[in-house]
Amino acid sequence: MFGQIAESVTKGCQRILGNEKHFVQQVLYRERQRGGAPQVLDVRQDAEWRAGHLPRARHIEGGRLRAGDPPLPKDEPLVVHCGHADHSTVAISLLQRRGYGNLALLYGGFSAWQAAGYPVESEVE
Repeated sequence: MFGQIAESVTKGCQRILGNEKHFVQQVLYRERQRGGAPQVLDVRQDAEWRAGHLPRARHIEGGRLRAGDPPLPKDEPLVVHCGHADHSTVAISLLQRRGYGNLALLYGGFSAWQAAGYPVESEVE
């Protein structure tokens, strides 16, 4: 299944800027609807996460990534995002140094996902 996603992404759903792969929100949303999307890692601060996040995303605050390997498979696709893109690029760099090889940045971050009207979950009452 991940091979199909990678092939779809390669055919135009993925944008390459330098060595950074960008995953477009529309593609991620569509793949999640089909049940075949890669794991999503949200590296925003805890309060931002509680205020709203992508359904089924994993959360590890970016600063905690320096403490060791996160409990995520190193060989599976992983889309990383923060609010816009600044913290997620740092997180991707840290993950790459730890041997994670199939990484992509969510283009525009959580802000663009939310602005597009895609589903968001919240932990704030």
